[in-house]
Amino acid sequence: MARTRGPASLGLLLALGLWAGANAASAESRALLIGVGRYRDLPSEFRLAAPEQDVARLGRALKVAGLGEAGIETISDDDSPAGASRSAILERLATLEAQARADDRVLIYFSGHGGQRPAAPGSQEPDGLEEVWLASDATLNAQGQPDGGFIADHEIAAAVARLRARGVDVWLVVDACYAAGVTRGREAPGAQAKTVSRGGAGRRGSDSFETGEPGFGAVDSQQPGGRFVGFYAAGDGGLALATDRGSVFSNALIRSLDAGRTRSLRDLAAGLLSADGRLGPDAPRPVFEGDMDSPVLDLTPGRQRRFAVVRRGADITLAAGLEEGVVSGDRVVLEGEDQSVLGYGRVTSAGIGRSGLDAAPSGAVAARAVSSPDQSRSPAERVAAAIAALGGGWAPDGLSVGARLDRPSADRCGDAVDAAAPPPTAQKVSLFVLPGLRACDRLYIEMANTGRATLDVNLLYLSADGTVIGPSLHPTDTVRLAPGEKRSAALRIVAERNVVVERLAVLAVPAATRFPADLRYLAEMSSRPGARGEPGYEPASLSAWLADALDGRSRRGAALGPPPGQASMAVAFPIVVLP
Repeated sequence: MARTRGPASLGLLLALGLWAGANAASAESRALLIGVGRYRDLPSEFRLAAPEQDVARLGRALKVAGLGEAGIETISDDDSPAGASRSAILERLATLEAQARADDRVLIYFSGHGGQRPAAPGSQEPDGLEEVWLASDATLNAQGQPDGGFIADHEIAAAVARLRARGVDVWLVVDACYAAGVTRGREAPGAQAKTVSRGGAGRRGSDSFETGEPGFGAVDSQQPGGRFVGFYAAGDGGLALATDRGSVFSNALIRSLDAGRTRSLRDLAAGLLSADGRLGPDAPRPVFEGDMDSPVLDLTPGRQRRFAVVRRGADITLAAGLEEGVVSGDRVVLEGEDQSVLGYGRVTSAGIGRSGLDAAPSGAVAARAVSSPDQSRSPAERVAAAIAALGGGWAPDGLSVGARLDRPSADRCGDAVDAAAPPPTAQKVSLFVLPGLRACDRLYIEMANTGRATLDVNLLYLSADGTVIGPSLHPTDTVRLAPGEKRSAALRIVAERNVVVERLAVLAVPAATRFPADLRYLAEMSSRPGARGEPGYEPASLSAWLADALDGRSRRGAALGPPPGQASMAVAFPIVVLP
């Protein structure tokens, strides 16, 4: 959107910039994996078998996905007689800080018990409690609160801030209770809660993709620094769960990596929440924060992808559709839990997010294409095909989409764009008859679910060079809208050398899964050249192709199919960007 490809440039810039940046060729990726399951001074009931498995399996998954073995450091119960003690963890963090350089990408992962204790006087903890990771030498006071052998949240935040201040991009993954705040909830059968606090009546979090408020590792916004992304197993209202086969959240993360969901961290998170991750009904709602469209370390973004096989009665479906290039008639390889080949199947129908399969052995849990996907099909082409197939028509009684256009003066071109508060100078416009847009123009979009059914509503910008941009949504960055809910986004136009025709696509489907069908993961890092030599899609005649494939005359103004409020909706508004 703000990136360029050869002489052509994209016609749009998100209000919240993308993580791209010019990265030095010598930049490296590193991972520090911390697992604590044995606590020498705590009762045996606190022992966890999962963290050691989590660290070992995540390390293997990262290697298979392309991260060099030299870039992976682990610290777990078996690394030393003292295990993963407080001093050992802090020492490894200090070593990581010393080794990391500007433009490096770093993963800090923790699996173990989380806890809370009274914060020091004068701290900024609103509830008076600080969250902690329990090291192997953790101790508890008479009230059952950690009083030694722990790493406090402010210590982790300080380490992250120091890395970011040096220009290091940090991805923090925490599989513990209190990972993103106070969590209380019910435990699943056969699972152990990863917390030292067992009291309190619980409530479960809602089944939505929640984006937490940024806060970990803050650096001075006026100073250059690395970016930050946080993945947390549990937010307010959930318990991180561990089993004898590994932690539930970590297992889902590893399955998403194994499924090839490495286009971006948003892609990885979408896989974690989808049928690929198999979180299960008792797992809490994960929380994500930061630049989700950033890359997954230096992992290979073009790996062959695997998709979950889902059984509902006699129906067998594949958890992928036209947006992934799956078409009717495709032949797929069916695999078991250990990725062994169990047989072959054929796609009988393809839609958005799911496809029908003719058959699958009982042990099949995933499928992959027999041949590599057609790399000539850009993300925008895949979305266009999905829109054409959906073809449910525009249902104005089910979803309201409005727009305002602001045309600031040249001296205001660099001002921040606030999606939640369009300026008074922004005028209402119709997306059906938008005027030609120029550099500095700002387009404010508001969507409201006015129907009776909960919807998953994706707002995607399809650029003329084939890329897909997924704007951040406000006030909550989730595509799931319950009846009466609203979302807004802000887009800023950048200069073009020639006239281009691009598309603002809206896709809405009734919510049919526990977690939202968020298609913004299609905004691939590989489609943004210049970052570490990753290839991009070459400009082609996509502008004319989109104009034909997404001809609004056949989709606008008519409510086809199911009653309004329950219809699938697909529309693409043309945007002419002038030089």
